[in-house]
Amino acid sequence: MNDYIEKVIATVEKRDNAKPEYIQCVKEVYRSLEKVIEQHPEYVEDNLLERMVEPDRLITFRIAWVDDAG
Repeated sequence: MNDYIEKVIATVEKRDNAKPEYIQCVKEVYRSLEKVIEQHPEYVEDNLLERMVEPDRLITFRIAWVDDAG
């Protein structure tokens, strides 16, 4: 097994240990990508797999706009 893939899987297992179905899915998909990762080392350099499993974050805030007249 590819060390990079196993490292990412270990990170997911540690972070999301309460989600066994998610971990199983990540393992299956990432292990199927082993040949692709070996053929494209730039994916490792760009941390592609880590970025794929990073949860989306939604930040909302409100800005009060004031025009020149106050």
